[in-house]
Amino acid sequence: MEDDPQRRFDFEKYVKAMGNNFPNLLRILSTNEKRHFFKLEGLRKPYGSAYASLPMVGVADQLANTSIESVLKKIFRALHFKHSDEILPIDGEITVRWMINAYLHSRGDEFAKLAAVLSQRPEIKRGRRDLSDQFSYYYGIEPNSKVTAYLLSFRNSLLAMGIVSAIRGALTLE
Repeated sequence: MEDDPQRRFDFEKYVKAMGNNFPNLLRILSTNEKRHFFKLEGLRKPYGSAYASLPMVGVADQLANTSIESVLKKIFRALHFKHSDEILPIDGEITVRWMINAYLHSRGDEFAKLAAVLSQRPEIKRGRRDLSDQFSYYYGIEPNSKVTAYLLSFRNSLLAMGIVSAIRGALTLE
């Protein structure tokens, strides 16, 4: 991005707009907050680096959670249609779980269990270019129950799982 002035300009414009519209959405973590996070999560600081130099931000929980879940539900709805050839009814249900890679070491078991049972992974290409380094997913379909399940990865920074049911009340995910 540094070598493309237009991308840099656009990025700065979006960051400024985000700061104006959602002033508490992102904040740079202090050195003590970074140290506390590493200690709380049982992580080691990268060799040769100082906490002060680690680029880490805090995200406002509720706004981020609501926004990300809304986008993920739209993606899961689209994938459900793509793989089941059925439009999700208005009373259909979508259950979403997501996490960022910072928590994979301690909270990834649920995702690993789902990955073990989802057998299908489609190729994602634009023209001849493989896009799996940017986005990839596994899925499974249970045709008799009208349920589909998905495990998404966005550049290995955000992981999401979703279970979609065409029948209200069929989903319980604890």
